[in-house]
Amino acid sequence: MKRFLTVLIMLIATAFSYADEIDNRCKAFLVGDENGNIYYEQNIDEKLPLASVTKMMTILLAFDELKKGNVHLSDKVKVPKEVADIGGSRIWMKSDTDFTFEDLLKASAIYSANNATQGIAYYLSQGKVDTFVGKMNDKLKKLKIENMIEYYTPTGLPPHMTGKKMDVGNARGLYKLSMAAAKNKKYMTIAGMKEAKIKVGEIKNRNKLLGIEGIYGIKTGHHDTAGYNICIVSDENNVKLFVVVLGSKDEKTRDEVVLDKIRKFHEEYTYRVILDKEQPLSKVKVLAGGTKYVYIYPDKDLKQILKTDSQINIRVKKKHFVTAPVKTGEVLGEYEVMIDGKKVLRGKLLAKQGVSLYSPFK
Repeated sequence: MKRFLTVLIMLIATAFSYADEIDNRCKAFLVGDENGNIYYEQNIDEKLPLASVTKMMTILLAFDELKKGNVHLSDKVKVPKEVADIGGSRIWMKSDTDFTFEDLLKASAIYSANNATQGIAYYLSQGKVDTFVGKMNDKLKKLKIENMIEYYTPTGLPPHMTGKKMDVGNARGLYKLSMAAAKNKKYMTIAGMKEAKIKVGEIKNRNKLLGIEGIYGIKTGHHDTAGYNICIVSDENNVKLFVVVLGSKDEKTRDEVVLDKIRKFHEEYTYRVILDKEQPLSKVKVLAGGTKYVYIYPDKDLKQILKTDSQINIRVKKKHFVTAPVKTGEVLGEYEVMIDGKKVLRGKLLAKQGVSLYSPFK
């Protein structure tokens, strides 16, 4: 019984999801990979004000419409006065000024301009912005995160500026939304721009972390009720990592939390190529063959993120020798992979190349 409890404790300790120490620098955070594995977390299921990370969904819907061919980047969008005059973060707009749809996308994704984001929603819904918000929530259902996020505006502005309810969501939902956004290469290209030129001048990205620790997106957010929020994706050391931070007191603190979590992850975890179907695990002696040995390869790949100090043991059971001819793909053994004493995979060892019978006349 004592041994059973020890093994159980070890299994729990090596599970994918780890609770971090309480971090008072923010209200919630989450660190996860592209496969849905969560490594560090705090308060990830409480819905909190989203602020401008709301714009991620508006931009995703814009790219959906671009893909369908319903709109084009070169479209001229005439922004009405009620949209041009929206407050908060904004670009200079004059009533009824024409912007390209591409400029509005860049201003929204890069500079987090509320009037540009509202302009996107206005254009895509022919002025029926509430209808557009309905589509934002419909998209949540398709992503199966409708219980995690609630949209009331395209921008994330607070109720006293919109007359609508507060856009809210939890870190778990934003993580899933970030994974969806990261699959859109065109969105990520824009989100990763440190600066861009649009009709009214140059805009700089609100995300000051771009290029640090492999970070190339996705979206920042802030207003007084929400605090400072961010959703980022980084690609470093063969790991695509997502970090969500909600409710920090200021931008500097929020960014410090992000970098601390990424660096901690890379200290404690590493991407390991355990099995590669293109790399032999062993070789078998060939009798009467054109070559003395045939190399044997695993039938599966095994590549995953592991704790840095994880112990990997690959057990190989093979034939001592084989008589030629050897067929390509012939099974000559088997393997078993143990990680930290736990069996995770077993499979066959195959001859990748055949060996013909030896002939002195060749």
